[in-house]
Amino acid sequence: MEGILKKAVVLLLYIVVIPCLAYSSHIIYGLERAKTYVNNGKGTFYIQANSFAKKSKAKQYQMVLRSKTTYSVVLVRRRHAYAVVIGPIDSVDNVRKVSTKILASTNRPASPTHNHHSSHKHQVKHTHNRSIAQKTAKPQELSSTIISPKKQQPHDLIVTTSLNQKSKISASLSPLSTEQAPKPLLSSPYSLSTTLQKGLFMGIGGGVQYPQFNSNTSVNNGSGFPPPYDSDLYTFKKDSHPFFTLFGGYRFERENQWIPAYSIGGYYQYLLSNDVGNTITQFSTPGFTNYSYSWNITSQVLLALAKVDLFEFKHIMPYISGGIGGTYIRTSGYSESPLSGVTPRISPGYNDKTTFQFAYTVGLGIDYQIAKQFILSAGYEYLNLGNIKSGTGSGAWSGASLNLGSYHTNEIVMSVTYLFDNN
Repeated sequence: MEGILKKAVVLLLYIVVIPCLAYSSHIIYGLERAKTYVNNGKGTFYIQANSFAKKSKAKQYQMVLRSKTTYSVVLVRRRHAYAVVIGPIDSVDNVRKVSTKILASTNRPASPTHNHHSSHKHQVKHTHNRSIAQKTAKPQELSSTIISPKKQQPHDLIVTTSLNQKSKISASLSPLSTEQAPKPLLSSPYSLSTTLQKGLFMGIGGGVQYPQFNSNTSVNNGSGFPPPYDSDLYTFKKDSHPFFTLFGGYRFERENQWIPAYSIGGYYQYLLSNDVGNTITQFSTPGFTNYSYSWNITSQVLLALAKVDLFEFKHIMPYISGGIGGTYIRTSGYSESPLSGVTPRISPGYNDKTTFQFAYTVGLGIDYQIAKQFILSAGYEYLNLGNIKSGTGSGAWSGASLNLGSYHTNEIVMSVTYLFDNN
């Protein structure tokens, strides 16, 4: 079973990490940044000029940019916003040229949130009479389709706008008139709906783990008696225990209902001190359960973690995850106490011990995007921390140690993730 889980983790990491490394598209956020953009790599480039909460504002800005470049300008739905994207652009040099040309043709920073009321006052006088005449003669021509669906390029949106709406766009930004045909647009070799939007994220979480390991272990007691009387039987308790996590990395979002997002990053988990000690039965003989003992275990887990959201439905995204790495495990604080009526013995005094073990995890759960930059998650994780032993004892137990066996857990975890705004 453990071999199958390890293969599943490696396969998940391969599915997620390889596409990230092979991905050759680049998104530059903002015209000002694109103006001085430097990248020695090759591939396809896009400029996300701006994003808007309202689709109407994004469409207006899309029209403005289309009047200033021959490259395709499209709207991309970013869950809680509409991004205006220029591209594809085939080289870094052209990225700089396009952004420089657009910025030079405007008298202000490239932001469509500018108030157009002053320019509208001058323009409305020239468009008012023509608008009335068109309303009277041909009411059906009140709106003008900028891009025809039949001639639509792979990345072009169908944008319909009225004459009155056009008059609201500043004359200094050169909006398209009803007679002006759109400039030729360059097509893309693939659908923009597959373009990745990547960004940093970090989060915090916590939960409860339900550990699984050996129920007991036998330790040679140095008595020289024949088996099984030459060993004492130590039993373990398996109480649930809390932990907390920190994580971060890169998240990649696709404009697609299926596999809408995946991420790679680092994962840290700290398990609070857990006392697994229970009872000691001397000579492995029923009726000689004479001592109780304490033995504490703590762990710090460091993993490279990959996570895939499978599909999205109303901001709800089921996910699977997997990770590999290691864990620092510390065993400490061995002590024992005789039960009532039992004479104390010399304690084995097992020493504290810290080891580094290979660890891996697989999991599944639900992501819920409560806001543009926040995700709540709840899920299940299987975590394997490897074998755990104590240090050696003293005296008659100098060559002996407690062996907990393979320590693996079933965990219920909840977390909150913050997505950094890369716009």
